[in-house]
Amino acid sequence: MSLRGLLVLIGLLAAVVAALYWVGRSAPPQETNPSDAPLVKAFAEEAVHRIDLACVDAEVTLEKAGSAGWRIIKPLEAEADPRRVHDVVTALQDARVRKVIADKAADPAAFGLAPAACTVHVEFAAGTPALTLRLGRSSPVGTERYAAGEDARVVFTDASLYGVVARGPEAFREKRLFPVDPETITRIALDRPDGRLVMASAQGLWHLESPIRDLASSAACAGLARAVTSIELQAPGPVAPPIDAHSDRRIRVEVTTPGGAAPLVAFVATAGIGGKRLGWREGRPLGGLVEESAAKELERTSESFRDPRIAPFFSPDVRRLTIDRGGTQLRIVRAKEPSSWSGSEGSTVFPVDGARVEALLDRLSGLSGAGYETAPPATKATGTIGVDGERGELARWTFGPLARAPGVDVESLWITTPARPGVVFRIQASSFGPIPSKAADLAPAPPAEPVGVKGT
Repeated sequence: MSLRGLLVLIGLLAAVVAALYWVGRSAPPQETNPSDAPLVKAFAEEAVHRIDLACVDAEVTLEKAGSAGWRIIKPLEAEADPRRVHDVVTALQDARVRKVIADKAADPAAFGLAPAACTVHVEFAAGTPALTLRLGRSSPVGTERYAAGEDARVVFTDASLYGVVARGPEAFREKRLFPVDPETITRIALDRPDGRLVMASAQGLWHLESPIRDLASSAACAGLARAVTSIELQAPGPVAPPIDAHSDRRIRVEVTTPGGAAPLVAFVATAGIGGKRLGWREGRPLGGLVEESAAKELERTSESFRDPRIAPFFSPDVRRLTIDRGGTQLRIVRAKEPSSWSGSEGSTVFPVDGARVEALLDRLSGLSGAGYETAPPATKATGTIGVDGERGELARWTFGPLARAPGVDVESLWITTPARPGVVFRIQASSFGPIPSKAADLAPAPPAEPVGVKGT
């Protein structure tokens, strides 16, 4: 071949190489992010009917029992905790493919998939194909685990999924004495040796129904609901009825939730041994031990569940304040907030110190009783205070002195309010007063005398 021909071939070869290089650069392969892909097909939790968990250390079968909730049917028969079932479902729904290892494994045993460390089988309502997932061994260099679904791919997924599904039957057993959410409770009744305590919720407010009808403390009632639903049975197991025959040795707890279902009833012994008491459900052969600390909330006095606030209101809503004491009536009014206040005593108008009025309203709006009188007051009323807004009365108090108990030097008052009919509050006079009784008590303070004027 001539030198000219060789140069031509070299030139053609260089052109082909350059073309291939630029073609490769102009069309890079599209890479997918495997961490965005779910590990299993999407499904709704409501459609799940049965879950089989076959792991190396434990096998559990969970089955939905209609309105009765979930049950463990293998390796034992017991009520299942729906929260733990939800944990499994959520873990499956949230699991992601971190990396695709192989489209098809030639040797599944190399990844711990034959046999699998854990096999999850989920069955759904009629018409929806079942789901099967195998979890293998841990990654030798990371925190992921090998996994394989029904598409035969071997992938890496988060190791946390294995921790959720590889649990024994005891982890799924329902141990709560009342397996309901505290926020759904609308009524709690406690039958105790010292009497009956009943509280109910309506339109977001709690009320006492027994031993007295009164407004209840929403915080205290919500705390009791949380305490009741957090009581768990230790070493739960079957018990032989009847064990609730002695009403003086147990507390009967009745919990009502919306939906028309029958109230749930359970019992807790009034005493125990070694910091534990016996607890059991009514109508179900289930009992166990209850921590003393968990049962203590059931023994709180009925008075501690009453709302100590006498007649709360919002100070900016006030337009008129009326004080009747000793035959004198003071009226303090303003057009709107933050307008200035003006006062009158009969037909006499007097200036008002707005700061004094605001301080009085702040004290009255947060007024709480120190206790309750069990009988109507024996002394006559010495004053009445009324607070009105644009649309009517916001609060009203009538008060009078309480006779001092022997050896007590603190002066106390009784207070009643139409907002809490039949309730007589007891309060220390120092936390209630001073209450203005004349115009001078609300008048602006005289201007301070300039320094150095006196005695010059």
